[in-house]
Amino acid sequence: EYGRVSSGNYICSFIGFAPADEPRYLCLILVDEPRVSSIFGSTVAAPFVRRVLENVLTLKEVPGLTPETSYQTVQLPNLVGMSAADASALLAQYGLEGIFECDAVVTMQVPAAGQSVVIGSSVLLYTGLEGVNTAEPTDEPYYVTMPSLIGKTALQAHDELKQLGLTMIADPADPFGYVIGQSIYAGTQVEFGSSVTVYFGYSTTGG
Repeated sequence: EYGRVSSGNYICSFIGFAPADEPRYLCLILVDEPRVSSIFGSTVAAPFVRRVLENVLTLKEVPGLTPETSYQTVQLPNLVGMSAADASALLAQYGLEGIFECDAVVTMQVPAAGQSVVIGSSVLLYTGLEGVNTAEPTDEPYYVTMPSLIGKTALQAHDELKQLGLTMIADPADPFGYVIGQSIYAGTQVEFGSSVTVYFGYSTTGG
């Protein structure tokens, strides 16, 4: 965009083929700047690939194969609050794969619970934060304490927020110098997954 890397704009893609045993048709769908909350190819582009291939299989009358057996979808359960191993085992029952780094409590899942995904897709399981109910899944929001970022570099601020499950929005978009301000005051309880605007410059005074 304007000769620079565009921040916050995405292109989702998904590629599929059919029939599975003896592929004859290949379909690639690209969705430019989708306006949805869950921006993943498996949730945004895959349903369109399915429709295209279903129509192709129907028109070509591929013997022994119906659209229902090509691209089936399932609705994701709520995995938050479960251990990563238990969540992964549950996903396997749905024909999905859970991806996680350590067997700790799941604090967030991507795509989110309730989303429809194609069987065989992967689900990211974020783990490791304390204070989440381990007995059963919960829809209650999880909060973290906003740290002070004043005087830190862009990389330091980004990494610290990322560890807390927060997203940094730099102002200016190409940050220089050090953090001179932040949109959320240090010590504030912030909902997990929130965005924080961080202001950069050469003065380290401010709040």
